[in-house]
Amino acid sequence: MNMWKESDNNAEMSIVIFREICFELWCCFYSHINISNTKSRNRAEENTRNLLKFTDKDQFEVSWKTGIYKTLANLVLDQNRHINLSIDTFEDFENLLHSWQSTGIIINPRKVIDTIASKMKESGSSTDLDAIERCTQIIGPYTSNHKMFGTYYNHSQKFWMNKLSKPEVKKEIIERSNRYRTTISGKFLRDYQLALLFKKYHDAVCVICGSKGSKANIEVSHKIPLNLGSDNFAFDLPINMELLCHSCHKRYEANFDKEYGISKDQNNFVKEMHDSQLRNSPWAEFITQKAFKAVEKPKIDYSGKVKCIECRRQYNGIELCKKCGNAVLPVENRFFKRWKK
Repeated sequence: MNMWKESDNNAEMSIVIFREICFELWCCFYSHINISNTKSRNRAEENTRNLLKFTDKDQFEVSWKTGIYKTLANLVLDQNRHINLSIDTFEDFENLLHSWQSTGIIINPRKVIDTIASKMKESGSSTDLDAIERCTQIIGPYTSNHKMFGTYYNHSQKFWMNKLSKPEVKKEIIERSNRYRTTISGKFLRDYQLALLFKKYHDAVCVICGSKGSKANIEVSHKIPLNLGSDNFAFDLPINMELLCHSCHKRYEANFDKEYGISKDQNNFVKEMHDSQLRNSPWAEFITQKAFKAVEKPKIDYSGKVKCIECRRQYNGIELCKKCGNAVLPVENRFFKRWKK
């Protein structure tokens, strides 16, 4: 590993040079690959994991977090000159996020969107409809509640949905259900596009009271709530979904919590529900076994005292610095012991 040493063997490599080497190597791993190709992604991920074996993982991941977000923003805006990689669809974007997450690099999609919005404002393109359309097509459901992109995305989603026939919606649901997924602390992340498709396919009608229309506020309810985790069969899949109005949804959750709480064997309680779903759901025959498996995304414990990696301010129980917006880590993390600012 001579690459980690400067010409003067007695001199320690500076933190700046170390960051640059890590970043350049990482860019090389992902340059010129087809992000939609599983073999290409696996090769890049394996190279990244091998790099992590010879480096401090916290330093590799956290120290140049800003660089990663700027790189992602440039890829979405098609302005990147540092890494030769094409991101043109929402699937490309998700494949890239999942690829990085599988190596332990944690990415906050909301921060990606905020970085994109900031760059568009700086360049004066925040009102450019072509740029907004490209961004909403690529980062998709993550933009649904964003000030800059939300209105456009929600309109375009409805327009896109209305063009799909029922068989086409069904095909989209099946494809999204069987794709690669990640979990956090054993819990599935909600797929908002899958929820939109599910509502479209079932005509957005409450299965309990029959109410429908915009005033009914139809929601996708998970029969086994996602907060119970995949070990308790809480899957973000059509077999575990049903449409309820807001009022019925709240009553269902209250009743489930009550029955689950008083159950003598809670694991068997949800297992019987899941077995029933597999027997009775019309979606069960289309869900493959891999849909029930997911790669666990690393989680950092933010519940105690944390420190900003950049300005070193300390807080309790937050995930981003209130002052500068950078990532935080537990104060006892070796990052602060090994690298001096």
